[in-house]
Amino acid sequence: MHEWMLVRLIYGRLGIEFDIDMAEFERIFWTGLSAGEITPHADELLDHLNGRGIRTGVISNIIFSGSALGERLDRLLPNNRFEFIIASSDYAVRKPNRSLFEIAALKAGLPPNEIWYCGNSVRKDVIGAHSAGMIPVLYEGARGKDEEPDAEADFSYLHIGDWREMIELLP
Repeated sequence: MHEWMLVRLIYGRLGIEFDIDMAEFERIFWTGLSAGEITPHADELLDHLNGRGIRTGVISNIIFSGSALGERLDRLLPNNRFEFIIASSDYAVRKPNRSLFEIAALKAGLPPNEIWYCGNSVRKDVIGAHSAGMIPVLYEGARGKDEEPDAEADFSYLHIGDWREMIELLP
């Protein structure tokens, strides 16, 4: 569910209306919650990918819109060249739903078996990417020690603990 729907419901029930549009409300609200930060070495990986002409995109399970996520990524990773950003809130399904991965492949104009998908969840990212025919890579550097156990996959996939390891894995 998109964050805008929740805002309309909650504030509507209280009889509160805003003089700004929902996109501006979203930016103010999200920035107030968290300014955001990048995972260590993500900028180095993106610079390497850009230098090699390797195309990039984003699929995210998030309640905020793809445009808000894009603005945040542009602020935090100004050298990114993401061709597309897919926010689950804009599509009414969440990862591991293979539809999001299939849409990404269509946007990239590539067959899924030529796409490497990196994410930090076995259930949402690895299994989701694999179900769409992509090459899954589990980024374990973002997982917190107190997180609930993730799923297990019955197939092999790549593991990295640091974005710099991804640079070494690339053909």
